[in-house]
Amino acid sequence: MKRYLRLLVQLFLAPKQGWEDLSAEQVDPDELMRRGLYPLAALAALMSFLGILYHADTTLMSLLLKAVVEFGAWIVGYFIAVFALSSGLPQIADDGIGPSIRCIKLFSVCTIGLMVVIGLLRNLLPSDYSIIWFLYFYLAIIIWRGERFMKVAPDKRVVFVILAVVSVIVPPLLIMLL
Repeated sequence: MKRYLRLLVQLFLAPKQGWEDLSAEQVDPDELMRRGLYPLAALAALMSFLGILYHADTTLMSLLLKAVVEFGAWIVGYFIAVFALSSGLPQIADDGIGPSIRCIKLFSVCTIGLMVVIGLLRNLLPSDYSIIWFLYFYLAIIIWRGERFMKVAPDKRVVFVILAVVSVIVPPLLIMLL
């Protein structure tokens, strides 16, 4: 978990350097998922129970439902992102082959992890501050800075950002809205 959080902080503070360091490290994405994303997502989902402190009319059952939906949205979002990126990236890759499945999983586990951190912040605050929603735009910038990590052709950067935003950010948010 400590290593995962260090990677997320580095990506948040210096996205370009974070992606470069991530490509240089020998990190197992499945290990990051087991020891990083799952516990972080569970913690963020449990933080939704703080809503009972802020809103007197909130029931325990609605908070439990919210926690389960949030956790499920992030985990399902990871698998949707891996599938969509592995399907779409070979067409926009620099070499025509695309990044390895390891790179796609690392990209997905890190970007979904950043979404979980945003969700954690949203759950910790007493009301839904609009500034927190702007962090999703910053996440799109972090995604854009990962274009070299994902071996995207220079003329296909915009397509990559659109593909990554639609496959990483949009599915968990849509699931949470349902």
